[in-house]
Amino acid sequence: MPAPWLSLIGIGEDGMAGLTPPARARLEKARQVYGAKRHLALIPHMPQTDYVAWTGDLRQVLVDIRARRQPGTVILASGDPFLFGIGTMMAEIYDKAEMDVFPAISSVALACSIMRWSTQETRVLSICGRDPLLIQPHLQDDARLLILSADRHSPAQICAQLREGGFGESDVTVMEHLGGEKERVQHFIAASGPPDDIAPLNLLAVHIHAQPGARIIPLCAGLEDGFYLTDGQLTKREIRAVTLSSLAPQQGACLWDIGAGSGSVAIEWMLRHPANSAIAFEKNNSRLDIIAENARRMGVPSLRILAACLPDNVPALPRPDAIFIGGALARRTCCNGRMTSCAPMGDWSAMPSRRKAKRLY
Repeated sequence: MPAPWLSLIGIGEDGMAGLTPPARARLEKARQVYGAKRHLALIPHMPQTDYVAWTGDLRQVLVDIRARRQPGTVILASGDPFLFGIGTMMAEIYDKAEMDVFPAISSVALACSIMRWSTQETRVLSICGRDPLLIQPHLQDDARLLILSADRHSPAQICAQLREGGFGESDVTVMEHLGGEKERVQHFIAASGPPDDIAPLNLLAVHIHAQPGARIIPLCAGLEDGFYLTDGQLTKREIRAVTLSSLAPQQGACLWDIGAGSGSVAIEWMLRHPANSAIAFEKNNSRLDIIAENARRMGVPSLRILAACLPDNVPALPRPDAIFIGGALARRTCCNGRMTSCAPMGDWSAMPSRRKAKRLY
């Protein structure tokens, strides 16, 4: 078997000093090195090597690199490339045999050591390119969160979210440039907010303390109706609990919520596991904003919302593992598992799905 032509090397703020001997040797012999400007600045530049900073569509750049397959290619990444890093994207593009991987110590490991927190009991979240409201379901009393920041503004955004939800007494630690000469660790209370001079490269350690009346999302199906904004079209708590139990969501499963109303069933489906997804179909335009706001408030902003009565382009949509038809839509358009007034769906029993789709109406 030919030797891999590509090396994925994780690097920390300590640069070459933190690399293992095999990773250092691979980097010293590289012909092309790709990475963020910050990563390229951490290593000495060799005259025989081309150094290329990321620009444009990162996925397309990775595809172009693979098309060339030039031996001696190195890609630099932060710490552990498979912890919210580029490694996950590369695994989708490259075969295992094409590359060697040399991880460095991750910022999570460094942060847990500073905090003296058990890594396996700490929830690791990232808001890099993600809505900060994703942390909402994890705001549980006494929880310990490590949050990878998007930029210098992230700590203030998180503190504002904590205050608004009734978690202002939470202990917050912002850690900048971990493992490097510019490392700095600062502690404060969420209610007081962070210092003004936060570096763009930072992460937060948050020990959650809930105040009386804090908005904690319970770890169950059938949340209180008061959690949702609604115009009256809402699957009630008891029915929602039975519905979710019957739908039996599993990790990574997709739900079609047809006639979504306020979106409660789709939202609670997604709350069951971070890998779950859902599509909410709602023909009433005035409810689309309600569904979107509920999804954000409940920490599942990635809920897909379509302004439609029913799916009209099935092949283009993710295949459902379960289908819920709610409210008046079910009474008006469904009979014995067949769609009687919306022809595009046809016989649902013949619909392809990853697992047998369930229908509740």
